[in-house]
Amino acid sequence: MKPFSHQLHRSAHLPEQGIYIFGSQLHAHLTGRKIFSSHYRYGVKIGEINRDDHYSPHWQHIVHLNPYIHVVPGDVISTTCIYETLSRDSVTLLIDVREGGYGIEDEMCVNYIYYFPVSEVEVCKSAVDNASLHRHFHNKYDIRQTSLPIYQKYASVNWNEKNTLLLKELFAVAPLNINCLKHDGLPFPNHPLNWTGVPQPRVRMTPFTKQRDRNECPALND
Repeated sequence: MKPFSHQLHRSAHLPEQGIYIFGSQLHAHLTGRKIFSSHYRYGVKIGEINRDDHYSPHWQHIVHLNPYIHVVPGDVISTTCIYETLSRDSVTLLIDVREGGYGIEDEMCVNYIYYFPVSEVEVCKSAVDNASLHRHFHNKYDIRQTSLPIYQKYASVNWNEKNTLLLKELFAVAPLNINCLKHDGLPFPNHPLNWTGVPQPRVRMTPFTKQRDRNECPALND
């Protein structure tokens, strides 16, 4: 799964001095196998907030981070989920709650982050822009019913290797619809694009030094 990136935009009223992340809980449903959250600054990966290379939906725990991770306005937090769906005959969706809700057979890709000092940010989530998806299904898969919901369009495609690759290419470049919400559940105002069709942040995969958490035991090769 290509990660959807959240740039902590100044429109979301993150404190100028930033926040400090002290805890993290990764979350997916039944097919989740690996999850990690990357931290980018000025387009460069500077570390990871949390990683579970052996994720199980039956063991979802909160990880206390030590030292705390400092995140400032303009940073990008990107969560990547790896799924295993080879035993399934139908498509597995990461669907927006407005398209019918999240069932246990569908999927999610979430990092619940605990931080201080308190700010107005309750949740930030994103998905590929709906208009881009509708155009993609029309142009690449010849699905022309404009009134058909996106989740039904997914179910209408024969997901062979070619069609899967086309979708992965779309996910890599398509703009995002982002929901950055306040504690009252309302979006932050004054975003220049109204949180719709937001270009994906440009990030570079560069080497970074992994800082071992103080609660983590050293490995033999450390």
